[in-house]
Amino acid sequence: MNIYTNNQFSGFYPVGTAAVIVAPTADIATAILNAKLEAHGLPADAEEIDMELITTDEEGVRILCDGNY
Repeated sequence: MNIYTNNQFSGFYPVGTAAVIVAPTADIATAILNAKLEAHGLPADAEEIDMELITTDEEGVRILCDGNY
């Protein structure tokens, strides 16, 4: 399994959004995220191109939302 992040989908308010998804591929991660968004009454507008793979091969940090609005 892979770990993906996405912070480009629509949320309830016009502020930043962020999600972490575990899936084998980016297209499946997109489908999983869109299903969860839809279940929460949000637009299912996440796109595969916005999925960012996190590798566990090396140390790293991904800041999903830094509060800079």
